[in-house]
Amino acid sequence: MSANPEFDRAQARIEAMLAKWHDLMGIGWLTIKYTYNPNFNEEHHRIIATTEADWEYHQARTDFHLPAVCAIDDDTLERVIVHETVHALTAPMEVIIPAKDAKICEFAVESITRVLVAVHRNSNG
Repeated sequence: MSANPEFDRAQARIEAMLAKWHDLMGIGWLTIKYTYNPNFNEEHHRIIATTEADWEYHQARTDFHLPAVCAIDDDTLERVIVHETVHALTAPMEVIIPAKDAKICEFAVESITRVLVAVHRNSNG
């Protein structure tokens, strides 16, 4: 537990949604380490989470910025969690696409995220 109860609640929200989506996506074979940062992202305060991957080893790390998480609702957090997980899954694509074309990767990741969330929501009535 941290010294900030709001951050503790944010971390609990994240962990509950991670468990749900890991099960739904069937990604037990992918190792993702999660960190919970009590600071905003230094480059941009609107960034909620970032993911880096060692894709060849099926490993990734996602860093959640708790102040940003505290400011969003559960629907937004759910989309962020799926989005960051898709980044881990599509990491090889991001290696071969030049940095100047990074928006292509972001478009693909966000499109896959939207489809996954919509399919899940539509299947649950």
